[in-house]
Amino acid sequence: FDLAEAAEFHKKSQTPSTPAISMLYALQCQLEAIAAEGMAARWARHAAMSARTAAWTAEAGDRLGVTLGILAPESLRAQTVSAITVPEGVNGSAVVAGAAERGYIIGAGYGPLKGSTVRIGHMGDHTLAELEACLTAVGDAIASAPRP
Repeated sequence: FDLAEAAEFHKKSQTPSTPAISMLYALQCQLEAIAAEGMAARWARHAAMSARTAAWTAEAGDRLGVTLGILAPESLRAQTVSAITVPEGVNGSAVVAGAAERGYIIGAGYGPLKGSTVRIGHMGDHTLAELEACLTAVGDAIASAPRP
């Protein structure tokens, strides 16, 4: 998106390309939802989901008898997504597939971390209750993932 180009076209009451009107309506709708919730409340909800995800990794690891962890050090963790290290011998892609079979979409790690991590988002319109259900599905996927 080039603001200078858009400004030049605006002088002619035109746009440089066909605008994504549906995206602008979606943005308007989402901004209204954010305003209704309040930014402080939204940030607090994201922080609570991030903290819950971190706590779940320890609880689930103990319950399953495996080692799980958050990839980022505590002081550097995002409030929006957690990269979780999967147990030794478990492929992250298998956990992603297992979560999908249970109705949840999570992400695999990137690049060299693809096989050893999964990513769980806790931002946007997600709630703690929805996150809990997702974490349960991820735990079940880890427990049933093929082992070498």
